[in-house]
Amino acid sequence: MATDEDRCAEEAKLRRIDDAFASGDLEALRAAVDDPSVIPNGLMPDTVGPCLIYAIYHSPLAFIRQLLELGADPKAPVDDGFPPLIAALSCGRAVPGSTPRKDVDDVIRLLLSFHADPHQRGLNDWTALHMAVAEGNALAVQRLLDAGADPDLRTRIDDYDTPLEMARAMDRADMIAILERKGEPERRRLRSGLTLMVDIPGQGEPVQRQHNYMVRLRMWLHRGDPIRWQMPSGPVEVERLEDNGETLVTEMRINRGSMMSGLFYAMDGMRVGGTRRVEIAPHLAYGEKGQPGVVPENALIVAEITVLEPRG
Repeated sequence: MATDEDRCAEEAKLRRIDDAFASGDLEALRAAVDDPSVIPNGLMPDTVGPCLIYAIYHSPLAFIRQLLELGADPKAPVDDGFPPLIAALSCGRAVPGSTPRKDVDDVIRLLLSFHADPHQRGLNDWTALHMAVAEGNALAVQRLLDAGADPDLRTRIDDYDTPLEMARAMDRADMIAILERKGEPERRRLRSGLTLMVDIPGQGEPVQRQHNYMVRLRMWLHRGDPIRWQMPSGPVEVERLEDNGETLVTEMRINRGSMMSGLFYAMDGMRVGGTRRVEIAPHLAYGEKGQPGVVPENALIVAEITVLEPRG
C-alpha cells in the first residue's frame, strides 16, 4: 500500500512531467521520467498516456515537431478514441480546465507531413474527416482531403454517416461544398490572371485596405514544388519562417504598393480567420524575371494566405 510519502513523490514527478510538456523541454522531460527511453513511444504514466498525444494537448508546436522527428508514431493505436489527428482536432474548442489551441491548423499540417493516417478511426468510429466536420473546422476538412482522406467512408456504428451526410445534417454550406467537390479546386475567376481555388471563410472582421494583419503565407510553383523563402520579410519582431522555409508568418499591410498584386486582389472580401488558395498568373506575381534561385521566369504561382489577426 502506498504511503503518503510515496503519493507525494508520485505527484511531484507528474508535476515535473507536466511542466516539461508545457514548456516543451525535452531534457527536462527525460529527467522527469523513470526511464528516458520511453520517449517518444514508450509507456508513460497512466495519467499522461501516449507522449505525442499529451504533447498535442499541452505542448508548443515546436515540441510536437521535435517528438515526431525523434520518431513518435503519428498513427499509433489508442484506447480512448483520440488518436493524434482526432486529438488535435478536439483542441480547437474551449472545455473546462483547458485553453483552446490557436494553432490547430499548424498541428494538423505537421501531423500529416509526418504521414498521420486520416482514415484512423477514433471515438464514435469517426475518421479524422468526420471529426473535422463535427468540430465545424472547414479548413481541416480541406487539409484532410488534400492529404487523401476518403469522404465516402461511413461510420460502422450508430448512424453509419459519411462526413458529407454529417455536414448536411449540420447545414454547413461551406463544408458541404468542399466535400461535394471532394476537395478539388473551386476554380472561380476573380479577375484576369487570378483564380480562386479554395475559400475558407473567416468569422472575424472584414479585411480592410490600408490596415495591417498578421498572415501566414505559403506558395508553390504550378507543378506543386514549394517556394522556400531564404529569409523572412516584414517587421523584425514578428516575422518568422516555418516548415523549412516553406511558410512565412509576418505582418502585412494591405496596400497594392507593398504587396504582390495577386495577393492584394485575392484578399478582397476575406475576413480575419479565413484562408484562401489562389492561382496567380505571372503578371500578377513575379513577372518575366521571377526571383533568381527561387522563382523561375514567367512562373504561375499557387498561393495560400490565412489572415491570423488584425494588428494596430
